[in-house]
Amino acid sequence: VLPELPAGRFDYTYTDISAGFFAEAEARFGDGGGSIQYLPLDIEQDPIAQGFDFHGYDLLIASNVLHATRYLQETLANCLTLLAPGGHLVALENLRGLGWMDLTFGQLDGWWRFADDFRPHHALAGPAVWNRVLADVGFEDSQVLGVDDSFPPETLDKGVIVAQGPARVAEPPRAWVIAADRGGFAQRLAAALADRNQTVVLANQGAAGSARNTGDGAVTEAALDMADREAWRALIENLPDEVPFGGVVHLRALEGNGGTATAAEMVGDIRDAGSSALALVQGLNDSGAVPQQGVWLVTRGAQVLERERTGELAGAVLWGMGKVVSLEADYLQPRVLDLDPGGPASLADLANELLYPDRENHIAHRAGNRLVARLVRAGSAVNRLASTQPAVPAPTTT
Repeated sequence: VLPELPAGRFDYTYTDISAGFFAEAEARFGDGGGSIQYLPLDIEQDPIAQGFDFHGYDLLIASNVLHATRYLQETLANCLTLLAPGGHLVALENLRGLGWMDLTFGQLDGWWRFADDFRPHHALAGPAVWNRVLADVGFEDSQVLGVDDSFPPETLDKGVIVAQGPARVAEPPRAWVIAADRGGFAQRLAAALADRNQTVVLANQGAAGSARNTGDGAVTEAALDMADREAWRALIENLPDEVPFGGVVHLRALEGNGGTATAAEMVGDIRDAGSSALALVQGLNDSGAVPQQGVWLVTRGAQVLERERTGELAGAVLWGMGKVVSLEADYLQPRVLDLDPGGPASLADLANELLYPDRENHIAHRAGNRLVARLVRAGSAVNRLASTQPAVPAPTTT
């Protein structure tokens, strides 16, 4: 496969159930100029919990491995979880039991692990079974290459199964709380999340309570005193029970007066951003709720990077607060994210950050690039923000 992929235009993840084969594989294939990584994957378990990207891969290649699992439908459902919209599964499989296989592999317990209704007698299955289980799981199209109806059943040995995932996928539903700014950015972000199957509670300072539906999810507007931890606790405790708690997004620092603020305006901006963020984190802690995707403190221009000359001091306070929360309540998974002060924020990029967080907790967006905190050597070790790939891979062959 590798020689057929365009150099420098793919990311390839080589997997096995353990890392035992990786040394030999890496010696043979190398790292593809940084394009190949080696990660353990148990396809019988949730791949997202193992660190893989939800619907992040355009191509899955499986060579004589899918049949070696206990339940084909669960295995193929996990494959579907990995596939990007319209992505393909390509699997090489033996299609019928052969005597020599049972006499060799049959000595291993794993050969007889199958326990699903699709395979009552043997681990291997024919084309009709594969097509049926793929359709039941949710693949939109499948076929077995290398065999057709002219082949007598006893000659069916190997085939290549090709199946395509749905053209449209939906993120798992979650509930989000957004501390809204007064400039309208929170409303646009809430709509973007709702379009991706999320439920959003949009908290405003003194706004009238209302509810409306947007896209595939609900956006509910609530009014509260943002500096009141009890108000935040009550709001979080009353989130809908039918969906998991996704996360909290604080956007109040986006409405500061900027680098031209007077001293009095700067004090007001710091007080507003800091008091609302502190009360929000305290109320969340009081509620006992743990957000799956963490607490996000979003700023604009709070970090002054190389060749930048101005910043937003009010937002910088939240970066300090984020570090404190990571020390005192790391289970809340606090993250600080600085938007580009030089241009409009990308709602798609921000939504991807929220829905698909990685290990990074200090992030800056600049000119379409995603930067994260790193120590690099430049004469002496200095703290910088280094470029990295987006949180969700762009469509590439993986």
